[in-house]
Amino acid sequence: MGRNLSPARCVFAFAVSLTSLIAASPATADTFHCTDLEVAFARGTDEPPGVGEPGQAFVTELRKRLLDKRVNYYGVDYPAARDIASVRAGAADLSAYVHEPVSHCPNSRIVIGGFSQGAAIVEASSTSSAERAQDSVGRGGEM
Repeated sequence: MGRNLSPARCVFAFAVSLTSLIAASPATADTFHCTDLEVAFARGTDEPPGVGEPGQAFVTELRKRLLDKRVNYYGVDYPAARDIASVRAGAADLSAYVHEPVSHCPNSRIVIGGFSQGAAIVEASSTSSAERAQDSVGRGGEM
């Protein structure tokens, strides 16, 4: 049976704001489609690939609150194993992923977040992502 996870209790998120809004669908540069908001979420340790249960709850809540916006999401691609190499792999994937919407969609926004080990990935990737975007990173705790 699933846990009762509320985004307010389980999501550690960072928002990267560029000029106005930074986002795109998780796609290659050839098929890049900009959206109003792109959520990149790193699941917790041992969760199956995707955004995980807390990430899905977060995306669902965002979509409810932003009915007039196009919201897309991306599950950070990493092993979610119990070792530091897993965090490094996730940070590298997240940093590379964030660079694409920044490059292609200057009028979009990106929200990056993670749960458990995923939060460590967000922290590890936030500095390099912000430097590439040449903008500041707003840090949020519980939402």
